[in-house]
Amino acid sequence: IGAGDDFNEQFKFWAIPNQSWGGLVFNSGSGGTIQYCNIRNAVTGIACYNTLPIIQHNSIFDNSTGISLYNIGTSSNEISYNLIQDNSSKGVYLSSASPKLYSNTITNNGQYGVYCYYNSSPYLYDNIISGHTGSGLYCTSYSSAKLVPWNASGCCWGHGDNNISNNSGRGINASYWSNLYLGSSPYGGFNSICDNTGYELSAMYSCNIMAEINWWGTSPEFYTYQSTFDNLPYLSNPPNGIQKAGVTENGETSYQSINNGIDRNLEKAYMLQLEGKFDEAIAAYSNFINTKPSDPEAAYALVRIEECHRLSNKEGFLNYLNKDVKSLAAINNYLAVVLLELESQYFVKDEKYKEAIDNFQKINKEYNLNSYVDKYSIFNTGYIYLKFLNDVDNAVKSFEELTNKYPEDDLVGEFKYLLRGVNPNMPKNSSLSTAILPSEFEVTQNYPNPFNPTTKISYQLPVDAPVTLKVYDLLGREVATLINEERQAGTHEVEVDANNPSSGVYLYKITMNDFAKTMKMIVIK
Repeated sequence: IGAGDDFNEQFKFWAIPNQSWGGLVFNSGSGGTIQYCNIRNAVTGIACYNTLPIIQHNSIFDNSTGISLYNIGTSSNEISYNLIQDNSSKGVYLSSASPKLYSNTITNNGQYGVYCYYNSSPYLYDNIISGHTGSGLYCTSYSSAKLVPWNASGCCWGHGDNNISNNSGRGINASYWSNLYLGSSPYGGFNSICDNTGYELSAMYSCNIMAEINWWGTSPEFYTYQSTFDNLPYLSNPPNGIQKAGVTENGETSYQSINNGIDRNLEKAYMLQLEGKFDEAIAAYSNFINTKPSDPEAAYALVRIEECHRLSNKEGFLNYLNKDVKSLAAINNYLAVVLLELESQYFVKDEKYKEAIDNFQKINKEYNLNSYVDKYSIFNTGYIYLKFLNDVDNAVKSFEELTNKYPEDDLVGEFKYLLRGVNPNMPKNSSLSTAILPSEFEVTQNYPNPFNPTTKISYQLPVDAPVTLKVYDLLGREVATLINEERQAGTHEVEVDANNPSSGVYLYKITMNDFAKTMKMIVIK
């Protein structure tokens, strides 16, 4: 799909004024190239499920989300040279997706520039990511982005050259077992992560961040919670000629390390992994688990073993879990939780959704170690119900539980975003009772019918609208006005009391915007 060979000759995919559309959708088994297209006013500009076409040289504006990728694993195809701008929620959304993103301009897309969830580990190189209220790059739930170029061996050597700056939230935010690689001297690095209003980088709960040779000048603002972060050595000069605000006038630096690193043996294993020596790295990580099964860092080693299997396309990870790790997990609850969560990721990949849900529910009931484990087990359960089983009712139950327990958490905002994907008309500030909106105007037959003395009429609105509901006798005379006012989008119910009318057949007529419908009801006394 494309036109010409420059941005001035783009195909236009736009909705009619004041309307939205579903966007371009690629389902399993499809493929191709999208280039030199202008895509606007969609729920998602480009959505890809289990497949990834080449996406390059496009302008993707004014959608809810620019690009969404689901369950594509590690793809050889690329998302490059696109202008992804002014989308209301996210620029790029990844779920179990690890594409290559390079030379894109991703700006002013609501909360997030690039959002990585559920084992998404993209490579990012030479991108501009700015102007977001949440984070320029957000990685959560085992999502390990690499801000460097790539090669066929999975090694991470070249400069990253990403510019993540001037976000009103955080530059980079990692949470819940998301291990990011930004550089390890003398390899990688040279990303400009500066002048973000919040922290330049934050890492919360069991994240390991390797971020050497990226910062310079006065010490930037970082935040870590139960995570490790290696930020030294720093650069003597800003990369790409970009000067960080706040550097001293005479060029002197005031820099402090917060290198609270991991066990030395695990560091050595990680260096083997970075060099593409995956079998040696797996052996080193496995040795740590076998010799220190009760150590909390054994769970970290297991996460890295899964990464090595995935990056090298090595088979047998589930067999390794069952054969070598499950018996050890009995003495280490953190290891047990990570085992179940990683196993669930493979269950989802193999479309064993019930088994994945069973694992998350087991975590919630038996291994409720802290609020992070609790809220992610609830969220992941609801996510699978919604995205893979299309079971909206059970998804909403999970999300209600999450909202009741953690009303201010970022995951609550994320589930509302997901529900708006099911129903684009959902208001951003809606409650759960109106989260899943109907797709059209409709009224149902009153029940019970016949009735005495009361019955109920249900009706639904996809958007806020004026509603009138009147009852007439068979001669067309108005008997009662039940509703005559503006009603919010959603499903509503009105009770009809027949104490006054005599027995007989009556008509009720409802009008909602341009929709009108008349139905019969019978009163028996």
